[in-house]
Amino acid sequence: MTAFKRHLIEMVLSMLIPMTLLAVTFQAMLPWLGVNLSPGISSPARIMMIVVAILVMTIPMIVLMRVRGHSWQHVWEMTGAMFAPLVIIMPIVRVVLPRANITLTPALMLPIGFVAMTGGMIVLMYLRKDVYSKHTHKHHG
Repeated sequence: MTAFKRHLIEMVLSMLIPMTLLAVTFQAMLPWLGVNLSPGISSPARIMMIVVAILVMTIPMIVLMRVRGHSWQHVWEMTGAMFAPLVIIMPIVRVVLPRANITLTPALMLPIGFVAMTGGMIVLMYLRKDVYSKHTHKHHG
């Protein structure tokens, strides 16, 4: 396996595992706490879940990159690459689709966000192959 592919797999797993654990925890705990999950994407509980999920995907990615020796510049580039697709997708989900009478279920929002964030990561990794194709990384402070 190439260093590029290994790095991509590590990054995806660093996002997917915590997100999955969070989703299972939220699904179990919020109803037990009396939080109604049935309203749409705009409910406070759903918005909280999406924000927390994004953080739960981003923080482990940052830690992994720092452990692998990436500079803070690379970390912030990757964070930006993860968030940029969400900036594009959210207005579509919140404004364009409802005007076309298309409603996404709340259960689809996290997977859509995960795919979008992963897509942003892949694009950056491809554009910066010089950074993400190395077997070892120097620490750049």
